[in-house]
Amino acid sequence: MLGTMENPGVMVLAIKDLFTKVRQRSCDGNNVVHLSYLEVYNETIRDLLSPRKPLVLRVDKQRIVATTLTQYRAYPIDESWYF
Repeated sequence: MLGTMENPGVMVLAIKDLFTKVRQRSCDGNNVVHLSYLEVYNETIRDLLSPRKPLVLRVDKQRIVATTLTQYRAYPIDESWYF
């Protein structure tokens, strides 16, 4: 999913495209993007960024919210992809 520098994977390409769209639509360039990473498998939902922390779900009007889902600030790929 991550790929390599020569052949980036789907996650890298998706984040790169996300930041391209944010830059195109931004008036002042002052945006912050946070990402989470979860898995739904066999009717089980897991927080893949903090797999040992229990994931709490609640119904909020017309949607389901993962209230304890881990979020990290995301940076453009060219700044953070390879350290």
